[in-house]
Amino acid sequence: QAMEFSHDVVVIGSGFAGTAAAQYLHENNVDYIVLEAASFTGGRTQTIKLGGDDGIWVDTGACFIHGTRGNPLTDECIKHGIQFKAGESNAESLFFADNALSYAEQHKVRNEFLKRYKKAKQFLRNEYRRGNVSLSMEDGLQKILTQNPVEWSKDSPQQHYMDFYKWILEEYEGANWDEMSILQLEGGCGFEGGNVMLQNGYKELIECMQNDLNIRTSCEVKLIEYNGTTAQLTVKNNEAWQTYKCKFVICTVSMGILKDSLKVDPNMPVKELESGLLRWNPALPQWKLDSLNCYEIGLMNKVILQFDEQFWPDVSRITHVGREAGDFPWFNHLGTNPPSLLAWTACRFA
Repeated sequence: QAMEFSHDVVVIGSGFAGTAAAQYLHENNVDYIVLEAASFTGGRTQTIKLGGDDGIWVDTGACFIHGTRGNPLTDECIKHGIQFKAGESNAESLFFADNALSYAEQHKVRNEFLKRYKKAKQFLRNEYRRGNVSLSMEDGLQKILTQNPVEWSKDSPQQHYMDFYKWILEEYEGANWDEMSILQLEGGCGFEGGNVMLQNGYKELIECMQNDLNIRTSCEVKLIEYNGTTAQLTVKNNEAWQTYKCKFVICTVSMGILKDSLKVDPNMPVKELESGLLRWNPALPQWKLDSLNCYEIGLMNKVILQFDEQFWPDVSRITHVGREAGDFPWFNHLGTNPPSLLAWTACRFA
C-alpha cells in the first residue's frame, strides 16, 4: 500500500523556478514540500570539477548571469556572499576554416550583411502590418538577397563569414531563422549590465538558496489528480509508490517534459508511464493546451573539452568561422588546471 503524505502546497521540481517558489512559501510559513524526480537538486543547473583539489569548477548547464543590474540572481549571489568572475574579456582570437579574410574584407562582409539584415526586418514589419504574419525571418532575408544579391560565390570564405554572422544571431535566440517571426526576434527583453559567471559555479548558489527548504529527491510525480479544491499526486520514490494530498500544486518541470507529457494517452496506467513523463486527471483544459502548444523551446548545447596541454592562444574566447552553420562558432577558455575549452552550438545543430 502506498504511503500517504499531506501538505498545503506541493512544488514539483527543484530547479531555480521550484526553488524560488519554495523560498517564498517558506518565508511565509506555508506548509509545503518540493518533490524532485532526480537523485540531486538543481535541475539542469549542475557543476562539476575538472582536475584535482586545485582544479576548476565548470557548469554543465547554465553558466552565465546575463545582465547584472536588477537581476534577482545577482541579488541572491550578493546575499550569500558568492564571488563573481568575468564572463568574457575583450581578448579574442578569430580562426577561419578556409583562407582567412583580411580585416578590410571582414568589415566589408559584415556591413553587407547588416544592410540586408536591416532591410529584411523592415520588409517583415511592413508585411506584418498588412496582416501577413506567416513569414519567417529566413523568408525576409531571402527576399532581400534576391533583390540585392551579394557579389561572392556560395562556397567562398566571404559567404562563410556572412553565414557566421547570421548564425550568431540565431544562436542568441536558440532558434533558426526559419522558425522565428519578426515579433519573436524583436519582442525579447533583458537585464542591463555585463555578463558574469560564478567563481565556483551555479551549484554553490542553488545550494545556498535551498539550505533551509523542505525538498525530497528521487520522488518522480507520475499523476496529478485534481478538482476545484484539492489535488492528489501519485509519486514513484525509487521502487516504492507514495501519495501526496494538497490544496495547491506548483508545477515547474521543464517545458520539454511538460510538452511531451501532454502527448501521453490519458488512459495509460500510471505504472506504465516512461521515466520523465506525467499526466493529469482530468486532462488540462483546451485553452491551456493550446497555449502550451504555442511555446517552442530555444536550444543551446555545449561540450567541455579537456586536454593535457594548452595549444590555443591565451584569450577568453576563440571564434571559429566554419564552412557550415553550427560548426561550433565559439570556444571559451575555462582554465589551465587542467587546460580546458568550452565549445558552443545551438538550434537544430545542437
